[in-house]
Amino acid sequence: MTTALVSFITSLGEAFGVGIGFIFQSEWEHIVAAAVSENRLSKQYILSSNDAGQSAALIAAVPLEVQTVYRQIVAQVIDKLFIVLGSLSGLAFLVSLIDENVSLGRMRLPEVLKLSLKWEEH
Repeated sequence: MTTALVSFITSLGEAFGVGIGFIFQSEWEHIVAAAVSENRLSKQYILSSNDAGQSAALIAAVPLEVQTVYRQIVAQVIDKLFIVLGSLSGLAFLVSLIDENVSLGRMRLPEVLKLSLKWEEH
């Protein structure tokens, strides 16, 4: 039971991690491209979305003006991430209001406890 639970939680975390990573990287590319087109960021200081994970260490090595631009970029990316996650949470809330009876299994808790006690006896 514990192994299955750990496996399920790990898979769930990986699924959400991939989704969040996709949102982060796509927004990073979009906002960096906008900063370059607005001449706020020089092409020599572009960090690709693949480098965004190590951006804190990489940004520390560039001039202060570029660091300020990248701080703004990171803030904008995180803002967008929170908007997407908040929207998904709101959607899940609305779905929970519409669904009358959410049942994850047919057994009630006392029945599950009885089964787990029988399993431990073996």
